[in-house]
Amino acid sequence: MSFIHKFLTHIFRRYTAELGLGEQDLSALQAAGLKLGTGGYIGPGCVFDPSHAFLIEIGNDVVFSTRVRLIAHDASTRPATGYTKIGRILIGDRCFIGSDTTVLCGVTIGADCLVGASSVVTKDLPPGGVYAGSPAKFICSLEAYNQRNAELLETSPKFDASYLIDNITPEKKQEMLAALSDGVGFIV
Repeated sequence: MSFIHKFLTHIFRRYTAELGLGEQDLSALQAAGLKLGTGGYIGPGCVFDPSHAFLIEIGNDVVFSTRVRLIAHDASTRPATGYTKIGRILIGDRCFIGSDTTVLCGVTIGADCLVGASSVVTKDLPPGGVYAGSPAKFICSLEAYNQRNAELLETSPKFDASYLIDNITPEKKQEMLAALSDGVGFIV
């Protein structure tokens, strides 16, 4: 492979990943200094700041839904100051980060946090909480959230593995639609 081809391939992969058009190469990010715990999940379209990956540390058993962005730099400061603001991003163990969430530089998300979809995390989030919004704000404790869902589970429709996307039949889709006409349910 020629130098030009390698260079263009690198540029294409980097910028399509940054735009959410392709998947980032986690091994390259780790080689650049990203610290990534074990046992987690990273959904499609996630972008971990490739230019400052060494500033990002992710704990164990962290789940990132789709299109989560971790941005460890802020170039909006450059026109006024001549400098780009940078900061570490630390995410504790057993966190869930919802779809389309953006985590900005200089933020720590404590262990056992749940961050709702489309949130923008601009400040530290203490451990054990549920947060959502732009900017992300405290909603309730993780304990209260889990208790509410445990109670809801008792009275809501439940669906087994035969209802999962890879298995579901048109008939089961209709059953699910009917069962969920008045609210939410739970699937394995």
